Amino acid sequence: MPPLHAGGRTGQHVGATAHASVTVASCIGSMPPAWMSRFQAGGMVLPQGVGFSSGVVQGNLVFGQETESTSVGLWLAQVNFTTGQLSHISPLPSGAAGVDAIAADLPWVVWQEGDSQYQESDWSIHAWNQLTGRTETLATSQSGAGGFVTGQPPAPVVWSGLASWAQPVIGGSYDLVLANLSGGPMRTLAVGKLSSPVIAGPYLVWAEQSATGETYFHAIYTSTLKPAPLPPALRGPQSVLYLAGSTRYLAWSNSTINTLMVWRVGSTHFDEFAPTVPKYGSPNFQFLQIAGPYVLWYGGYAPLAIDVRTGHGFLVPQGLAALVGNDSWLVGGGPVSAPSSSKSMPGPFKLRLVRVATTSVPAIPACAG
Repeated sequence: MPPLHAGGRTGQHVGATAHASVTVASCIGSMPPAWMSRFQAGGMVLPQGVGFSSGVVQGNLVFGQETESTSVGLWLAQVNFTTGQLSHISPLPSGAAGVDAIAADLPWVVWQEGDSQYQESDWSIHAWNQLTGRTETLATSQSGAGGFVTGQPPAPVVWSGLASWAQPVIGGSYDLVLANLSGGPMRTLAVGKLSSPVIAGPYLVWAEQSATGETYFHAIYTSTLKPAPLPPALRGPQSVLYLAGSTRYLAWSNSTINTLMVWRVGSTHFDEFAPTVPKYGSPNFQFLQIAGPYVLWYGGYAPLAIDVRTGHGFLVPQGLAALVGNDSWLVGGGPVSAPSSSKSMPGPFKLRLVRVATTSVPAIPACAG
């Protein structure tokens, strides 16, 4: 599992009240010039030679992985757009593959890191408390017998001092773990062939593959941790590979990653998007993230974005970093341009990061470019 790892609506409903969907005419074009200019000016310029792969946005902060051209080490770090500061949070071990997944609900930041470039099954989950500055290890893939438990590395979520993730266990199954970040024993919420959980509106949602091979959604309320009855649109067998959630939406790709489904929290149906991508064919909906009304993802050759209100989307061009975001903000950027008198930028690069409100970006034209 997730792994288990004009653009208007057609008005065609599929299915009855339960499991109803609406196909939305959609297309992927070039990044609009107005969007491009927003992420190529202003913002924050990082020190020369410093790379930053952002993963999660919280207010004026963005958390991600920092690299330096003068060092082989990796760090979990934060950029503060208010102060203009880049700060280290926690070093990754020597030879680490990097930060694979980050979640934040301050004062807590929780991340999963690959601890070896050579062993994909070598990973660990860590939590950092912004108020105390303390970092602790929550889980590792150590099997207890000198090896590692194989399976999809976890992608944690965090809310209200709690964290949850699907942790592979011996035998090919997964435990849906709930951790109280202030201390106390961990709980197991579910066991089986589970996806990573996501938070969508008031729910913690995950997908489970049954013994017969069908995949179903499950949910609990994040406020009470009690089972939640699924909304009609999410009932019944589904085709699910990648999941993402926000306060307003649940998004998932089908098993062939060529179709994106988006359920607006509270709606009686979900929308289906199956756009073509110029020159490339399938959009490959994988590694999904939601920022306001935009679903962001990486298609294997370039980052992409789509406005789920209209079905209009675009490819992020080379030279710009992949967009990340949350309900309120989008963060992106790219290398700072060299002076016009120079044919190329001398020495190590400089990276610009720009934060833009999701409500202030212009509309994406239909099939631009």
